[in-house]
Amino acid sequence: MANKNTKPPTSPSKATSAKREADTPPPSAPTEPKRIKPNIPVSPSNSVSGIILAVCNKEGQASNDNAPASDTMLSDGHKSDSTNHDLQTKSFSSSTGPAAPSDNEHMTSKTDNITSKDNGNVNQPNSLQNQVEENIKERRQGRSPTPVINPNMNSFFNSFMKKMPLMMLPRVKELGISYGDPTPYPITPFVLADHVGSNEIKAERILKYALAAEGTNLYNLFSIQPRNFRYIVVNKSNDGRKIVRASDNKDASFYMVGRVTHCSLENGEYNKEIDIQPLSRLLPRCVAAIAQILRFQQPVFSVYKDGLTISSYRKPMEGQKEPKIKPVPMNGETHGPSIRAWNHEVPMFSGRSKFALTHYPTLPPADIKFGDYALVVFTIGGYRSREDVERVSLNVQFAIELETHADKDTQAPFDSFFEDFGDETPLGVDDTRVMEEYSGDITDIPISVLPSGPIM
Repeated sequence: MANKNTKPPTSPSKATSAKREADTPPPSAPTEPKRIKPNIPVSPSNSVSGIILAVCNKEGQASNDNAPASDTMLSDGHKSDSTNHDLQTKSFSSSTGPAAPSDNEHMTSKTDNITSKDNGNVNQPNSLQNQVEENIKERRQGRSPTPVINPNMNSFFNSFMKKMPLMMLPRVKELGISYGDPTPYPITPFVLADHVGSNEIKAERILKYALAAEGTNLYNLFSIQPRNFRYIVVNKSNDGRKIVRASDNKDASFYMVGRVTHCSLENGEYNKEIDIQPLSRLLPRCVAAIAQILRFQQPVFSVYKDGLTISSYRKPMEGQKEPKIKPVPMNGETHGPSIRAWNHEVPMFSGRSKFALTHYPTLPPADIKFGDYALVVFTIGGYRSREDVERVSLNVQFAIELETHADKDTQAPFDSFFEDFGDETPLGVDDTRVMEEYSGDITDIPISVLPSGPIM
């Protein structure tokens, strides 16, 4: 096991430290200086989203006690009983730092809306006049060194969310496990202002697909109602489960949008994999929904290079049999096998132009790289590890490139960006503390020593 090292910030302008050897090296680090992040109140009463969330109705939650077995989706040699585990109703604390500052700590100067006149005001104090001149100078420069967040309630993001009320879910911790390190740690989210802060058009397009795209039997994990899905047991030896539709027990495909931290969907030697950082406002509800459907008290995800791992089966070890993958067409109504083989390329499409998710098979091919922004489609499984950890397996089906990374997008944002996209308050969960970047130690491990089967 290699020495532990401190994980660096996750800006695409800097190469991210690897938790295991990567198939593709990250791009060279630009010299762009890092901007100062604004402090944003995060209590429910101070949230700038202005969203009214309905209370979760638990009626109609499908029972999973007598679910039929299906094709094996997960494999783990450890035996455990396959009884259902009630979801803990208690809301876990999120992996965040200190509480939000009071309103008085970030007051907007009253001089912001004052315009100086040519003749001036003889009674105006010099200090006030100087402040006005400084404010005007900052506006002419276009970017403030200390952004002032005045929420734009008519922005695309807030306007859309007002039209789509969400059922509130009890929040659980957003935790991941890195290869070679058995200790779960907080997942690092993707923050719009950090990566596309100087490109509002790109930020809005990413949000449109993250919030509004829907396909045939293809569900936005952020906005689903848990009662429409259930799990069935697929492997009694490790309490293996997979999520299906509650109405007919058929495989359900989900999607998330995020920033790519690693991609080997085309040429992975041991498996086909993409790792993404989901949006910080949306991830908490995604995790909460998975916890409810799988009946996990604390789900834990596989993480690599700060991104959630979404992958195929791993290459079998010597003496192990190749898994049998049932062929499934990918035609817009069905989306390929529920879990793909390690030696089959995973389709990647280019969605740089406007498209409907229902017609994704007609999109041209793409080559997704580190730092790009992608919509990834997957199925969801779960199991209990030998350490009795409730693990979640995200099984890749295909990916769509939405936008590419550009160093210029990481420049200090205009104030208007924070008005439209600056709020990072989690949506649809009862605990609205903002997710934070994990800054602890990580352990490197070679990919060649990882076990076979699905990504664990």
